[in-house]
Amino acid sequence: MDNTRPRVVVIGLDGATFDVIDPLIREGRLPHLAGLMERGVSGPLNSTVTPNSFPAWVTCTTGVNPGKHGIFWSLIRTGSGSCRFKLMSSRDIRARRLWHLLGDQGSRVGVVNLPTEYPPEAVNGFMVCGALSPGVESEFTYPPGLREEILAAVPGYRCEVDFARSNSKVLAGQLLRSIENRERLLLHLLRNHPWDLFFAVFTETDIAQHKFWAGIDPRHPDHPRLKGELKTFVHRVYERLDRAVGEIIRTVPRNTVVMIISDHGFGPYYQSFSLPRWLTEKKYLVLKESPVRAGLKKVLQGAGLLEKTKSAGRSLAGRFQGSRRRLDSRYLREREASASGNLEGTVDWERSRAYFGGDQGIRLNLRGREPRGIVSPGREENALKEKIRNELENLTYSNGRPVFKKVLTKEEAFRGSSLDRAPDLIPVIDHSQAPPAPERWKFRAVLPGISGAHSSRGIFIAAGPGVGRGRSLAGLDIIDITPTILYMLDHPLTRDMDGRVMKEIFRPELVRRRSTRREGFSLREPAKEKTYTRENEDEIIGRLRALGYID
Repeated sequence: MDNTRPRVVVIGLDGATFDVIDPLIREGRLPHLAGLMERGVSGPLNSTVTPNSFPAWVTCTTGVNPGKHGIFWSLIRTGSGSCRFKLMSSRDIRARRLWHLLGDQGSRVGVVNLPTEYPPEAVNGFMVCGALSPGVESEFTYPPGLREEILAAVPGYRCEVDFARSNSKVLAGQLLRSIENRERLLLHLLRNHPWDLFFAVFTETDIAQHKFWAGIDPRHPDHPRLKGELKTFVHRVYERLDRAVGEIIRTVPRNTVVMIISDHGFGPYYQSFSLPRWLTEKKYLVLKESPVRAGLKKVLQGAGLLEKTKSAGRSLAGRFQGSRRRLDSRYLREREASASGNLEGTVDWERSRAYFGGDQGIRLNLRGREPRGIVSPGREENALKEKIRNELENLTYSNGRPVFKKVLTKEEAFRGSSLDRAPDLIPVIDHSQAPPAPERWKFRAVLPGISGAHSSRGIFIAAGPGVGRGRSLAGLDIIDITPTILYMLDHPLTRDMDGRVMKEIFRPELVRRRSTRREGFSLREPAKEKTYTRENEDEIIGRLRALGYID
């Protein structure tokens, strides 16, 4: 390998947060991350409006906002006038990624385990797909022959752990083995294939924090449930990944800039807010009754027994409140999942003015856009949006804290040619404000087994040739990663790129001698080929639902 060419290694630690890293560094438990911060620059990295891995990693690797690249969640709308959602794939991304732009300029790239990439695309180098892959039995690499090389070099390699069907102890073991295998793969590829940019992501941080955050949070109601090593398992994952970072640093050439980033941060998940239930309660959303339930009501009403049955039901609910809460949580999740995936069959469209989509936003049932819209565009549309927004922004948890940080219209949140696929309203929830103690609350939603949730501030650490030393920075944004890497490798940005070059991370002499250039465009038309079989899509959606990504 030519050791004179400038190179960049980006290691993504999905969901990593300085809230965990800083205390561990003070205790001397993350020496390699600490070393990078001492000899480089670091600071919190702002995520996308909705801090979720899919819009965030796409924004990170394109330098354009979701209103241009078209990914707002893991599920995407099948068309601007459709009420159906499907699992996203890399074919749905409406902008070229960093590796495409670099490859066009002759740079060699290696891309490993980006959660947003499947199926693999032709690149000037190699690609190994991650969480959206059906598994190692599929063609998850480019070039295709790389698959056999990977399975020979790392026989136990898997695209993703089986967290949907594993108990806590089994899952913990799977995550540690996954880090081990991922590290072995990265070192093999770094040593045996040429690259100018090497971009890889460890997703184990995200899964561990979703499942085991309660162990490091004494206030969490689930804190007593986690025993022994599971109580500090999140810390163990960070320590293991720090060792992997150390091995990568020892492997790459001396002229390499090493960058550690996360797509979002993390914090406690005490409870969430059920937007479908709220919309239904407020009569914005009207769900159809099942034929069996409707028929039973009609019979009871005809016999004069409907009110007596309701009264008896309330009495039983009071006597068996604990069981009701458990069943209610499960029922709510199943009902919302059904509504998110197949709205057409569950919603009474002639009476519904708004609905909650699979991309976690609120849409109006707009006449001329939705198949059976009833809300008139213009004055009625705008008044309804403002009414829903004001009501949501005034909601508080039982402790008086606001449920939502903000509620944005799509025009406020995004800009670009894919705006028609965005929800009309984007409620940005603040899980950290919810009270930790269990409570009875009309719109409370819980996810069994999930104790950690995404937050809006990830991490940024960089060190190497041309990078400043020992500085803490503010105002960094995930949309600026691609422009900054292009600048590092002395390549032009595109004319339609929204992100900026983070010149504050560099030494002044590099900034003085290097200009920012723009040429060409990022946006592209999405491919129309079908990506998944129904079985593959259901399996992957099941995994995402187990992490709370799909209600």
